Amino acid sequence: MMYISRPFGKDSTDKENREVLARIAAWDAMQKGMRPLHQTMVWARFMAWLLGPENVEFYDGENGEDHARAQSFVYVYPLPLGTSWLYTPRGPLTIGGTSAAQQLLSEASMRHPNAVWTRWDPLSDEGESKGLMHGSREAHAHFHPLSTLLLNLTQSEEEILAQMKPKGRYNIRLAEKKGVQVFAWSIQQGQWTALDEGAPTLSFEEAVMHFTQLARETTARDKFSGHSASYYKNFLTSLDEHAFLLLARFEGTWIAGGLFTIAGETCTYYYGASGSAHRAVMAPYLVQWSAIVRAKKHGCAWYDFLGIATPDSPAEEDRSLAGVTDFKRKFGGEVRTGGRAFEKIHRPWLFFLIRSVKTSRKFLSRLRGAGCFDKRAFPRRMGTLYCSTFLTTTPVGACVSAGLSWLCGRLYVCCLLSLLPGKIPGMHLRGFHGGQNQASIKG
Repeated sequence: MMYISRPFGKDSTDKENREVLARIAAWDAMQKGMRPLHQTMVWARFMAWLLGPENVEFYDGENGEDHARAQSFVYVYPLPLGTSWLYTPRGPLTIGGTSAAQQLLSEASMRHPNAVWTRWDPLSDEGESKGLMHGSREAHAHFHPLSTLLLNLTQSEEEILAQMKPKGRYNIRLAEKKGVQVFAWSIQQGQWTALDEGAPTLSFEEAVMHFTQLARETTARDKFSGHSASYYKNFLTSLDEHAFLLLARFEGTWIAGGLFTIAGETCTYYYGASGSAHRAVMAPYLVQWSAIVRAKKHGCAWYDFLGIATPDSPAEEDRSLAGVTDFKRKFGGEVRTGGRAFEKIHRPWLFFLIRSVKTSRKFLSRLRGAGCFDKRAFPRRMGTLYCSTFLTTTPVGACVSAGLSWLCGRLYVCCLLSLLPGKIPGMHLRGFHGGQNQASIKG
């Protein structure tokens, strides 16, 4: 029997919310400290703000035959033409086998007959995960990095420092010696609260404004997309005491910061930002060390750096993580790889069309970035990009002509679709998680 609820929907009641919380608490009592952040009620609250309250669903059920259990939040991402796609991040959670998880995903897809595809990426065995839906495959994109760096916080502070790379320890001490100060704030029982004695008085809006400004400098410097101030405000508000903000100050200027989450026994470095001023004082290193010390005092057993480039993987696969990986590896820890995403395509032609539009928009963005729409440089740059983008990826010999004709025809149609005004909801298929975390931090 599968229990299904929309805990934030317009028809939800306090009784229904208490039922969901009770089911989560009962599960956590059996699996202490094992619930990932993205399967918590506070994260679901944040997603309700991001996607809309009707697009957050909770499933909990048991298979009567083998008594296997499964539980998960499922998020519904709207797409054009009344369609959507379903995502179960770091889930479904399972006990005693995967039969209940299969029922859960099937139930979710049946409740949304217009869903184009369903995606899931549990932390369980990859072979079992792939078989949760018949005809599934490894996903074309991942919300979460395939590899992460975990730091064991059960060690003493001295042992944690000792296992770091020498450059990591040096930069932490350099920042302390230079006089960098790091302060923490969080929402506690609905109130914006400074967590350190002697912390400067900053309102919620002021603190978020400082972090957002640093994040904008980071995204401009390292050329990736970021988030708005309202996004960070709702991130902190939704996660409440499960999130905290760190800001580093040097000579009266805020120069670095980070947003961190706590779920179960794990503290996660979720977003990071650093300004362009005073980079030589290595403030990001002291921000990380302050977060590690705070997580240890909170009772966390693990500190998760969220994402690094997968060892021995093709350079193209982890290119976006290359810059930040060196920074994170200076803190030591152990590499964990796994949690690949899988997906079941329900409507292949719509899926193909959406992927094509997304690819074409990326191609147009690349053309603009390369200056191909500059009249003086258009022929040369367009020719260079055309050759590098298409000729190197098409078959040789007799297949070249046919391959180019097919690609150009597809590009022409999709470019017309891409030029439609406005953004199409749900097109950011790679996800929003960890955006600023992926910034390249020198030092």
